[in-house]
Amino acid sequence: MKSVLLRSAPRCFGRLMFALTEASTADLLKQGNPQVLARSFRQTGKAYPVRLLSKSTQEQHEKYETKPNAISFVPNVTTYTRMIDNFARIGDDKAAAHWLQVMIDAGVTPNHCTYNAVINASAQKGDGDAASHWFDKMVSAGLCPNIRTYSTVINACAKSGNLKGAIHWLRSMVDAGIEPNVVSYSAVIHACAQVGDAETAMHWFENMIKEKIVPNKVSFSAVVNAHVRNNDLAAAVFWLDKMVAAGIRPNTVTYSSLIHACAKDNNLNLAEHWLDKMLQAGVEPDVVTYNTVINACAQSHRSASAVRWFNAMVDAGLEPDGTTYNSMIKVHTRESGPSGAARWLDAMVTKGIAVDKIAYTTVIGVCARAGDIVRATQWFDKMIDAGVQPDVVTYSAIIHGCAKNGDVEAAERWLHTMVSDNVAPNVRTYNTVLNACARCGDSRAALHWLDEMTKSGVPPDVVAYATVINACRNATPVNVEGALKVHQQMRKDSIAGNHYTLVALLHCLADANPKVDPATVQRIVEEHAVAPNNHVERALVRAVGDEMAATLLARERKRHKRYGHKPTGGARCATPRKHPAGIKKIR
Repeated sequence: MKSVLLRSAPRCFGRLMFALTEASTADLLKQGNPQVLARSFRQTGKAYPVRLLSKSTQEQHEKYETKPNAISFVPNVTTYTRMIDNFARIGDDKAAAHWLQVMIDAGVTPNHCTYNAVINASAQKGDGDAASHWFDKMVSAGLCPNIRTYSTVINACAKSGNLKGAIHWLRSMVDAGIEPNVVSYSAVIHACAQVGDAETAMHWFENMIKEKIVPNKVSFSAVVNAHVRNNDLAAAVFWLDKMVAAGIRPNTVTYSSLIHACAKDNNLNLAEHWLDKMLQAGVEPDVVTYNTVINACAQSHRSASAVRWFNAMVDAGLEPDGTTYNSMIKVHTRESGPSGAARWLDAMVTKGIAVDKIAYTTVIGVCARAGDIVRATQWFDKMIDAGVQPDVVTYSAIIHGCAKNGDVEAAERWLHTMVSDNVAPNVRTYNTVLNACARCGDSRAALHWLDEMTKSGVPPDVVAYATVINACRNATPVNVEGALKVHQQMRKDSIAGNHYTLVALLHCLADANPKVDPATVQRIVEEHAVAPNNHVERALVRAVGDEMAATLLARERKRHKRYGHKPTGGARCATPRKHPAGIKKIR
């Protein structure tokens, strides 16, 4: 931007505003230029000569403010409008509204452009209500809104995801005798995309075609994005192809939304394909685009692909950010283990990027899962030293490592530390401690933590109850009384038992006594009311023998058939195949 010397005249102030606006100097505005001009406005009839350079500093402003010019002037409507428009472009709606009021107080009457600028400031913030408010103010001032006014209000509704509002204003526009243009229709289609309503987006796109309005890049991109948000990847690809066939070159946003859809669909190959197509088309990906693909690599556990795109990002002159490094740490946790994850975290620190909670927790988690509690603790200490506060996920990761090592005391110690640090444990944290107790057969500790879980206001789930029952089963001697007590507490808390709790109870009874009371077994089976599977069948045979087991199974299958439930085999168990914490696999 060339140097601009401000003379003491409203016209020159307007030209300065125009220069700032046309140059899109948002950075200059944020550095204080509007405030400099504001101070000029506030002087009673005096303006200061101000020279704005492309690399301006506050010191330069002060230098040129030292010599006031005594010639007085009064800013006109153009001067104020340019000021308001500049604030609108950087999304400062409060400043825009403030200067409109200053303008009115100074006796300068706002025009169409002034109100449109204030409405645009609200639109940039995605505040549809504020945009509507200024629209009404404009009408009250005796001004007739034009096509830009309506389009800007529609855009405000679109940014806030208010589809009904966007459609309402488009129809109001037509009722006022103003023909919508491509900007108006594109804004409505964008509103549809914001809420993932692809069907409505298509409706308005077709309406635009019927009105013989040629769709532009924004229109097609909005349709693509609508299908992306509707999780219809095939339709999104179809419309991108139509966009290219229409001779419209997709931009970074269009490609990025499609790549995001592929990543969300766990289709890394297709995401990489479209990123390659994007590069071939000469469209430069941004940091967000690369981060999307790198994160997809992390989700697919493909570290080599992640490294390749990381290098491509750097070669393109883009600076990887915290999100990039978090994905790189994540993708290396599985293939490289603690050392690989720690290496990328160290690289993050070397680059001067602030390490966040996610990065530290990921490294702590991979160390804990590997059973290396010492290393996990070291990273935990580094996290504290860096001023990053651990959360429930961080503590739960270390507790999980202790549980995996069968170290009940360490798991309990970390849980106490967590509570003393004012971090509230969740159900998963408690279940992890219960798992440690179950692995060691410490039914007393398991029952204690189940009780503490309830007292702390965390309702136990079916996994917690199943884990405690297994702790009773693994105890020496088998704690049948404790297992039955837990079962009754589960029923009292209205927690429906599943195959795991039923099988755990039956095996607990069988381990404690070769001759289990059939009436007790029958009551437990009926209270669970689950369709028998292979695991239940084997547990029943262990508990009451072949004959009684056959009778109970026949009765349950008949009852479930009557109510429309089909018995499930072991491979088609109605509940997930994953075993709850502490449960032994039935062989």
